[in-house]
Amino acid sequence: MIGFAGLACVVAINFIVYSYTKQKFDIYFKSVIMFKRVYDCATNICKKMPEGFKPDDQTKTAIKKLSKLSRLIFYVESRSRSALSSDISALLMEYIQGVFLIDVSFFNYIMKVIDNDRTSVMLVLDYVGDIDAEISIASYRKSLTKWCRPEFIEHGIMVKGVAHPLIEDPVTNDWELTDRAMITGSNASGKSTFMKCIAMNVILAQTINTCIAEEMYLEPLEVVTCMALRDDVTTGESYYLREAKCIKRMLDRAQSDSVLFVIDEILKGTNTTERIAASKAILEYIGNTKAYAIVATHDNELTSNNSYRQFYFGSSIENDNIIFDYRIHEGINTRSNAIALLAFLGYPASIVEKAKVNINENRRNSRANRA
Repeated sequence: MIGFAGLACVVAINFIVYSYTKQKFDIYFKSVIMFKRVYDCATNICKKMPEGFKPDDQTKTAIKKLSKLSRLIFYVESRSRSALSSDISALLMEYIQGVFLIDVSFFNYIMKVIDNDRTSVMLVLDYVGDIDAEISIASYRKSLTKWCRPEFIEHGIMVKGVAHPLIEDPVTNDWELTDRAMITGSNASGKSTFMKCIAMNVILAQTINTCIAEEMYLEPLEVVTCMALRDDVTTGESYYLREAKCIKRMLDRAQSDSVLFVIDEILKGTNTTERIAASKAILEYIGNTKAYAIVATHDNELTSNNSYRQFYFGSSIENDNIIFDYRIHEGINTRSNAIALLAFLGYPASIVEKAKVNINENRRNSRANRA
């Protein structure tokens, strides 16, 4: 009687251990099952793909060594499938597995096999991962109407026919960056889009060896951006505070070689007087380093810095319509379209006219103050 009671206790304890372990490590069971699928993919590539796609001898050896592991995982996968069915025999087997801790023992053994041959496991994962990445890159390239492989040079960036990756029918530009550039221009003229275009192509060149351009030559660069920021209600950080932190992160990297800073509308989160004063100091600091920089601004007061080559995007008004060519030009933008955009969007005429009066008055006051 005591023996039966002891056996019942052991059975109960084992089943509790099994249930707890299965619940706790269920995600790991699923992970090893997914590895089995990766392994099957690798073996199929070895058997069916042309020679150029087959792995090297070291990876082939790893695949052979892991055949035993694959069979063990197949057992676990089969058990998982049968446990999901409502078949009485499957339910009975589930109880038996729980009482004798068979699944737990199998799982521990599988993890021991993986731990003892991590090198082979990683070789298989890396091989299939590389193939998957190459297929993705090839598919992306096929979706493009124009692309090129970059050529890496010792200094600067030079692009011909560069385009933004996400624009379906883009206007292309030829451009060269030798150190630092400042871009001015009217609203909606293409400054931000162009800067993003350059930053993304620099990243694409160094990651998937693909550029959306006719030609691209570049020095390998780390890209650090300060663009499209927003305030954060959850942390209590204002737009200006986040912008200041972002630029501080850049300044900490400014003394490093091979870094590209991309700053859109520098310090636009604060008032005009302090913005211009602080921006001049920041741009001067960056200009005395080896860092590359592309900076966009509406403040022509910043364009006097000789460390930055000047470029602009323009616009024109024809038949009461605002026309953008989305082409980058060398020089400084001398025209603004902010009030014209208000008229184009249908703002009340009184607002538009009053805005024009105000701007003319501001210009007269500015000339008087300078005199």
